[in-house]
Amino acid sequence: STRQATGKVAGLGTLAAGILLGRAGSELGSYIGRAGIQQYSQSQELEADSLGVRYLSRTGYDTRAMGSFLTKMRAFSKLENRRLGRPEDAMDRLSIFASHPRTLKRIERAIKTAARLRSGSRIGRVDYMAVLHGVVYGDDLEQGIIRGRDFIHPLLKFRFTVPEGFRLINNQNSVVATNSEGSSIHFDMGPKTYDGPMVRYLKNVWAPKARLNDVESIMVNGMDGAGGGATIQRRGGVFNLRFVAVRNKNNKIFRLLFVTPRLKTRQLSSELRRTTFSLRTLSNREASAITPATIRVKAVNADETIESIIQQMALTSFREQTFRVLNDLGPNENLRTGQLIKIVAKR
Repeated sequence: STRQATGKVAGLGTLAAGILLGRAGSELGSYIGRAGIQQYSQSQELEADSLGVRYLSRTGYDTRAMGSFLTKMRAFSKLENRRLGRPEDAMDRLSIFASHPRTLKRIERAIKTAARLRSGSRIGRVDYMAVLHGVVYGDDLEQGIIRGRDFIHPLLKFRFTVPEGFRLINNQNSVVATNSEGSSIHFDMGPKTYDGPMVRYLKNVWAPKARLNDVESIMVNGMDGAGGGATIQRRGGVFNLRFVAVRNKNNKIFRLLFVTPRLKTRQLSSELRRTTFSLRTLSNREASAITPATIRVKAVNADETIESIIQQMALTSFREQTFRVLNDLGPNENLRTGQLIKIVAKR
């Protein structure tokens, strides 16, 4: 629903306050509490893995399937880390804030549990593939979707584009884009509608504690807005902040926060300005034309190769790597005629 979607992107006010005020004491208590919850979640997942293996045994399935599944999950996590510019083995590093146990640990435990139980021979691959056919891949429409450097929200009817070199991540409370040089772009929507002057919104509602400079009224594709800057110093150095708030015709507020290392601000200035002015609303026709990517299951034809099949993938990058991970194919493994495969396709 639109209400759910609005809630999905409401949280940047807290982020801005944290950046500006450096709430070290209160945040530390929050983090410690969250860490306890995360570790509790880890133990629950390990128990769930163990129960999963037992259920496989009782219903006649091959108990080795759990270890195989977790191995595939690890391969997908490695690919996601590559996509986001992180170290491939990031998910194997133990962190107090990790909400999931290290995948290697889960694989080892699942294999040990499977070895102690009677295993069946049932795999159920064909049934499984039939269920997967048509399942949404990646973000659904309520969350908004990422297409390369574009973030598009067909329910809330807006879109924007980030510069080359930035990777978009659709988080629970905001949309974030980062580059390899420490710059970031944060987007959310204000929790309430607002119909007053946008400069006042910027100063008094969104960033009342900030010492904003160069505050100005702006017009973004027919929408009233305001922008202003601030400077902060953190352990990583001095950063420039650029706050931009824009109001649509329904008095909903789009918010962009640009964070750049001071030495990179001038270099990125024009590109980040283009991101601001790429923000626009979608017509009903444009919004209805946006559909999520889905999993399509098909049998490999005799004349098809991996190279020809990945051209059908509704992805802009890492096509072959994604295809191989989805289908549990090694780096040099080829396809067999008649083999059931999964591809990411447009609906």
